[in-house]
Amino acid sequence: MRSRDASSWRSDTTRLLTLYRNGTKVGEHPESFGNFTLPAAMGTYRLTYDVDASALLPVSTRVSTAWTFQSAGPSDTESIPVPLLSVDYALPLGEANHPNGSVAEFAVRQTRGVQQQEITSFSLWTSVDDGTTWQPARVERLEDSRYAAEVPEQDADRGVSLRVAVKASGGSEFEQTIIRAYLAE
Repeated sequence: MRSRDASSWRSDTTRLLTLYRNGTKVGEHPESFGNFTLPAAMGTYRLTYDVDASALLPVSTRVSTAWTFQSAGPSDTESIPVPLLSVDYALPLGEANHPNGSVAEFAVRQTRGVQQQEITSFSLWTSVDDGTTWQPARVERLEDSRYAAEVPEQDADRGVSLRVAVKASGGSEFEQTIIRAYLAE
């Protein structure tokens, strides 16, 4: 059963990882991973990752993520960390992932081993029609790069989609859209 599940995931989902440097495509891989050779000169990079799992999953059916960052490649063949941002989601879900409120919390994370940046903005939009229309959410800044926002309560068996955008003082950005982040029941 396990190998069948893995093969279903591989055949019934699409994935695309693409890297751009100063607006020019460096390369792409149809997977969730890839190796890219970077020049030693400083550049502005945008890494995008798109997944469509709508054939298999009722939630997180399509996820698009983009990271923007400034970096120079290593001077040799070593690997170096890059200043990426990410967001942890604490959605208002209880047992069996049933909605139990309307306040979601978000924590912005940064790559370890690089100079930490000040988070300069955090924005959230919500959609109750699978991303056809988006409404801005009022976001409250908590402490330590954490944020809270009220998300819509939805009719039974309808999805709530989320879009976040984060900017930091060193030029790093994070954008993510999750279609049907969770379902109301």
